[in-house]
Amino acid sequence: MIRQMQHILSPGESRRYSFEIPRETARWLLVAAEFQIPGKNKNTVLINTEVNKNSNVVVVVRERSLTQMKIPVSDKP
Repeated sequence: MIRQMQHILSPGESRRYSFEIPRETARWLLVAAEFQIPGKNKNTVLINTEVNKNSNVVVVVRERSLTQMKIPVSDKP
């Protein structure tokens, strides 16, 4: 399954997504951002979630880079 979404967010704005994907399936997430100020920006985050585990992925913008936050979740189905 491939899904693409595009949104333009204002400074301080956040957006939450929720997907139902079979637990026995490997999941890859790619989060990308385009910054108005050119330079050495970290504008992509690639995340591989484990099979048969629940995932809660949080990506935040700090200055001119994307950062993945580690959020603990339960392994219960």
